[in-house]
Amino acid sequence: MVIIETRGESRKKKNRKRKASQRVIQQFRKSDNEKSKQRMIKLRQDKNYNQAYNLVSKNKRQKKIEIRLTKDFLAKSKNIPLRVLEMDEEFNNTINNHATWPQKINQESSKNTLARFIDQTDLDELRELPCAACSRLHNNKNYKEIPLNEINLSLFKAPPELSDLSFEINFHYEHPDYTCCPNSKSKCRNPKCRNSKSQIPNYN
Repeated sequence: MVIIETRGESRKKKNRKRKASQRVIQQFRKSDNEKSKQRMIKLRQDKNYNQAYNLVSKNKRQKKIEIRLTKDFLAKSKNIPLRVLEMDEEFNNTINNHATWPQKINQESSKNTLARFIDQTDLDELRELPCAACSRLHNNKNYKEIPLNEINLSLFKAPPELSDLSFEINFHYEHPDYTCCPNSKSKCRNPKCRNSKSQIPNYN
């Protein structure tokens, strides 16, 4: 009995798998959050941690307060609003960061990149050749020359539908190791043939 799965059933199966994976991820996140909460509770119970945390937070607050006071003092001394002063500082920072940009490309690097591009897009680099087994086109760098006597020749035997004379394809490969077509009715006339019982098509 063959069970054929419809598109709707396959879609439902995919949705169930996706929801199950989402539930697993949510459970993992919850457990991770609970572990982090427990760690924080343990740290807050430690006196040394609390003292260090308070000192760091105080220092941060003091630095922020000092920065705000200096900005207020500068804005009052220049008789401009604080927001205008901040915008001027941001504009000056962007000018300083991008003062040396854009620049001209170095001539040597441009020549090297152009030469590399020409080498990599050459016809010899991009040439494709058909495979003798599957007839697909591949880059010539990936090819290897293998002697025919090391290949399983049964892979190259033509099926009876293609070896029929009405199909008009010549399967006589004219190679000393493989010149026979076993699906033909005439006997092999090649003296170098290894299989005396093999046959080749008669095209005369």
